[in-house]
Amino acid sequence: MKFLHLADFHLDSALGALPPEKAAIRRREMRETVSDAFILAQEENADMIFISGDLFDGDNTFFDTVRFLMDTMGKVPAHIFISPGNHDFISPSSPYFSCPVPKNVTIFKRNAIERAGVFGNVAVYGAAFCARWQDAPLIKGFSRDSADKTSVLVMHADDVSPSSRYNPVSPEDMERSAFTYAALGHNHEFSGKLSAGSSVYAHPGCIEGRGFDETGAKGAIVGEISEGCVDIAFRPLCRRRYEVKELDISDVETADGLFDRLRALSSERDILRIVLSGERGVDIDVTALQSALSENFFHLSLIDRSRRREDIFSRAGEQSLRGLFLKELKRKLDRASSDEERSKILLAARYGLCAMDGENAPDRI
Repeated sequence: MKFLHLADFHLDSALGALPPEKAAIRRREMRETVSDAFILAQEENADMIFISGDLFDGDNTFFDTVRFLMDTMGKVPAHIFISPGNHDFISPSSPYFSCPVPKNVTIFKRNAIERAGVFGNVAVYGAAFCARWQDAPLIKGFSRDSADKTSVLVMHADDVSPSSRYNPVSPEDMERSAFTYAALGHNHEFSGKLSAGSSVYAHPGCIEGRGFDETGAKGAIVGEISEGCVDIAFRPLCRRRYEVKELDISDVETADGLFDRLRALSSERDILRIVLSGERGVDIDVTALQSALSENFFHLSLIDRSRRREDIFSRAGEQSLRGLFLKELKRKLDRASSDEERSKILLAARYGLCAMDGENAPDRI
């Protein structure tokens, strides 16, 4: 049995960190990525598709989005199982009730694990969030039908934090459940293939990043269950990636040079945060730089963590604690016999000045 495992679409997210026009583009692209996922399912000849929650970002989802999704799923030649999560939990105002559901789609609607039936030779189980929180682990005390030789659980759950309010599940829970495969959602990073006893489980992560806490490739799991063995592979699907890059500008001496260094990182596809570091020899206006570079990036977030280059011993002559401290270290520096010793003295000066100014100490000069 071949399957596609998806989770955490968060359709119609506000994406408030982006300018309104860019946020609108991203919301449209997220819909397109969903279409790409279902195309992938057909290319892989998937028999089933598991969607493990947070398909929508909330109950204020646009009607057109729900209709688009239901129409798209109805055209897929595979059975689709949806386990609503904490963002799209089942309630009277749930988006799941705003459109007719295609016949090939099963939506779990109870906050208890239930058996949807046997499809081919695979028994499919699932559960739903019926509120924003699910403090009690839904899998606790659950026993599946022992006659089901091959079984799949579709569920939104947190397998990272034991004290989570989002349906915490432990490896011990997974081992006792003895599901052949547990298709989990909620955590936004691909988990890789996890095992507990005879059970295999995984998170595909979110299908598209929505902020700089969701960097890198995002996508889906393509899997196959054969004779009780489970094989999975991650397939990137995202239209754009969020990426964070550090740029040391210690060797930049002019404003034009800094502009050119940043422009060299141009990306019309990815959403970048560039963190400037090092000792700079030029003044920086972050707002003006971002504006000047706006046409070179889909979206750029620029953060300046560099410091102005200066002679740290320029105040060694002051009649103050700072001056006396620097004067003594300058004397030691002048007498240093090796580059290693000089480096240690310079770093000691940096540490001392940072301590006096209440700043974090540098890890290098």
